[in-house]
Amino acid sequence: MICDECKMEKEPKFEIKNLKIKKCPHCGSIFLDKWIDPMDEKAIATMHIKNSVEVKDLDLSFSGDFYNRKVKYKGVFLKEGQSIEADGSFFIKVSLSSCPQCTLKRGNYYEAILQLRGGFKDDLDNALSLSHEIVNNAKSREIFITRTEKKREGYDLLLSDKQFARNMGKKLISDLGGVYSETSHLVGRKEGREIYRITVSIRLPFFHKGDLLKKKNEFYLVLKIKNNDVILYDLNEKNTVRKKIPELEDYQIMERRENIKEAILLYREGNTAYVLDPYDNKEKALIDKDAKEKLFVVKIDDQLIIVPIDLVS
Repeated sequence: MICDECKMEKEPKFEIKNLKIKKCPHCGSIFLDKWIDPMDEKAIATMHIKNSVEVKDLDLSFSGDFYNRKVKYKGVFLKEGQSIEADGSFFIKVSLSSCPQCTLKRGNYYEAILQLRGGFKDDLDNALSLSHEIVNNAKSREIFITRTEKKREGYDLLLSDKQFARNMGKKLISDLGGVYSETSHLVGRKEGREIYRITVSIRLPFFHKGDLLKKKNEFYLVLKIKNNDVILYDLNEKNTVRKKIPELEDYQIMERRENIKEAILLYREGNTAYVLDPYDNKEKALIDKDAKEKLFVVKIDDQLIIVPIDLVS
């Protein structure tokens, strides 16, 4: 029986063939058998070697210019169940060519416009960041943002795929709340077929969960926002109500969640809580049948009102 060391000595060395690749000068993607996401030269060389032989251990070094990279390899390989020590070299020959996606981008190709509107600047910036994250996580290279345009009312994203734009709009509404709408318009004909682009509009709410809203002499705490639905707590009637976001257009923000203050509890007598008013540091009496450990308040017309912020989900 021949030991492994002798087997490695008796086994002839083998060669790795040169590799030709295309590289997109715009996004760095690589064409082998198909276009794939960018890879560094070490990953490309390792993948090429592993496509030729099974690798146990591998060391690589590189030299040459951008278009002709010489790869020297040394390692332990498996061939027909035997370990082989081998070294050698091959070339990675690089040519530049625009990938299909960059060709479409540079040709200003898009099938849909995603409009981000409403809310506050931070809300719009957050929606924009989430939009880019969703696109970056897409599994298909055919999904991309051709261009992002800053508008006075928000942002427009020009997207490569209509159905993806629809799905992304619904995802944003699910995560952030808001109103979804969609329109389409004819842009031409191709091989007898009418070609349409769509516009998906996302209008974010002007309020956040935990904000206090006002309509005339009525006050509502925003408990939950999901899609186009809002659950409010009526501070006057002490119950919850459901509204659609468009129904709240004539409501005003009375106080932001971050500005609702905690009142320090001094002592209790029955259903009355005596607190230190956070607005003027004077002792005030409040009716608190729930006997909460912490009391959050706002001042309306010089009167403290308890806000059940603990109900916010």
